[in-house]
Amino acid sequence: MTIKECIDEVDSVKPNQYSIPEKVRWLSFVDGLVINEVLKMHEDYDSKYDEFAGYDADKLGTKLIVEAPYDSLYVAYLKMKIDEENGETAKYNNSATMFNSYMTVYKRYYHNRHLPVSGKGMKIF
Repeated sequence: MTIKECIDEVDSVKPNQYSIPEKVRWLSFVDGLVINEVLKMHEDYDSKYDEFAGYDADKLGTKLIVEAPYDSLYVAYLKMKIDEENGETAKYNNSATMFNSYMTVYKRYYHNRHLPVSGKGMKIF
């Protein structure tokens, strides 16, 4: 999924007033989490993302890190942030539950296919 595909999907089902640069910043945060809490915690991490400083709003064709079918976590995160910024607590709680569920499933999937770095705790729940 590209940045643009994610933003377009969210905007089509959850119209909002937030700018593309804001949404790109939110997606950058998610991939920062994926890098630091998932990828770097495994022995086969190849340092590919060591210099990751977020995405550029001018490059919407950039692919996000997590691939299908686990990439639903990005859409869920943007929905969650929109609900949070709108002060819609009940919707935010539902969206946060969905995001956390998708992230947990992805972490389990990744952890089951890659050896953890020895000496680093692996808490995936």
